[in-house]
Amino acid sequence: MSQIINVIEQRREAERDFVNAAFCGIVQRVIEPDAVLAVCPASLLSHDYKAKAVYDAISAIAADHKRPDPVCVWEWIFKHSSDYPPMCAADVADYCTIAIMGSREDSILHLAEVVRREGLKQQAESKLMGLLSDCQRYGNDAAEVAAGAAKLAEQLEDGCTDRADYSLSAIMRRVVVKLESGEAAKPMPTPWSNLNRVLKGGIAPGELAILAARPGVGKTALAGCFGIETARAGHPVMFVSREVKDETVAARIMSREAKIDSRIFREGIQIAPDLMPKIRKAQSLLDSAPIEIIERSIAPMTPREVRRLAKARGQLGLIVIDYLQLMEPDNRSNSREREVAEMSRAFKQLALDCNCPVLLLSQMSRKAEEENREPRLSDLRESGAIEQDADIVIFLHTPRQSLESPSPDVKVKVAKGRSSGAGSCWMRFEKLFSNFYEIPAPLEPTKPQRGKDNGL
Repeated sequence: MSQIINVIEQRREAERDFVNAAFCGIVQRVIEPDAVLAVCPASLLSHDYKAKAVYDAISAIAADHKRPDPVCVWEWIFKHSSDYPPMCAADVADYCTIAIMGSREDSILHLAEVVRREGLKQQAESKLMGLLSDCQRYGNDAAEVAAGAAKLAEQLEDGCTDRADYSLSAIMRRVVVKLESGEAAKPMPTPWSNLNRVLKGGIAPGELAILAARPGVGKTALAGCFGIETARAGHPVMFVSREVKDETVAARIMSREAKIDSRIFREGIQIAPDLMPKIRKAQSLLDSAPIEIIERSIAPMTPREVRRLAKARGQLGLIVIDYLQLMEPDNRSNSREREVAEMSRAFKQLALDCNCPVLLLSQMSRKAEEENREPRLSDLRESGAIEQDADIVIFLHTPRQSLESPSPDVKVKVAKGRSSGAGSCWMRFEKLFSNFYEIPAPLEPTKPQRGKDNGL
């Protein structure tokens, strides 16, 4: 008997923890109500009446295409008070207190899965007891018992299916609600207005953007500029660096902010001690920027590990990965092309799962350099799947003879834009400061026309 009481108390506690985390996450916009309800329908809660009342309210309000909040949840419970034991507004407030598990989508969904599993188990226990009771009361034969068990298995299997509403009608309702409330996803603008014009505003949440260039053209520097300006605008950024150390990335960012030669961080401040005040000022200005630079982790840096790191940080504004070919695959293969293809698809899924832009840096083959031409999509190194998975592909290109210049002019070519279309703009790469700024497109030399004026 004590075992049964313990199980009931454990289920009651699990329901309380889950509803607290889910309500908190919904109010803080960590997760959408539909995502929680798809995993754990309200009908599966039955042990804690206060938790059930709050969750029933969340379910009903979400079904009415509104976003649950403490006030409307309490109003719904008050309106349906005859269906529940007595509750007050303070009881609802208890289920909306800050919860650690409510700050992460994966934690909320884990609790939802626990309650779902226990709820289905409770239903199975109840129905099995009904079968046993019928056997004792009516003396059912083996065939009837088998038929009842088969029906029970079918009902339980149906209870485990995905109940989310994928109909066009439901999706359109979500689109309209977000549009009216101002929650509609807007593209994340880059720091450069001309590039934003080409991209029709920037990189949208859920899009995978590939930034590719030959070594020395500045893809890491451009990604750093994008990352720090996004963070400065108040959007959290996660920068995964597999090419250089985290301190090197930070030094380049400080060099850009202070407008000092980045080589000083390698050669030492003793060569120019008067620059220390500028470095301190840059440090102070960047100190509160919500950007994390991750060079290493507790596990090999695979797409799965990047997803874990991203999910642990909650809602991000931008994820930068430098770069694809230095990542380790989730599953080893004899084919390097297959490994790169699987990683490319995983990063596209990461953009969708985290609902934020992912800027994935990539190498290019030497072909464009050898032929002294602008890069093409076919120049993406090691896998055609990169081109297929990407929503946007951006190339950085500068003529071979300009690479030795301390400030080469770089053509930023958007070769693929699934929603924006293609186009290009020009920037100048200040190598000493790891900075890019926009410049007018250079004038192309005019060709002589055939006619009387040129003697032809």
